[in-house]
Amino acid sequence: DEEEEDDDEGSDFDELQVDFDFVNPKEADFHGIKLFLKNLLDGAEWDSSGVADLILEQAGQVGSVIKVVDEDEDLYGVVSALS
Repeated sequence: DEEEEDDDEGSDFDELQVDFDFVNPKEADFHGIKLFLKNLLDGAEWDSSGVADLILEQAGQVGSVIKVVDEDEDLYGVVSALS
């Protein structure tokens, strides 16, 4: 089919289907959260460990971590609010 050939020829990228899950942060997420926070201010000195601890203290009340469904290790995002 000519239409299928056009689709295959014009694409240098493969499509990847990913389902994300927004879950409560847990202690095992500490290092992933810290890494996100450390990169947030592009190397500026600040207490990313302390902020990660604050996010974990609020787990279940405020905030989520974003992971791929059925994979529990890697974080793809952090959503939270601190007061």
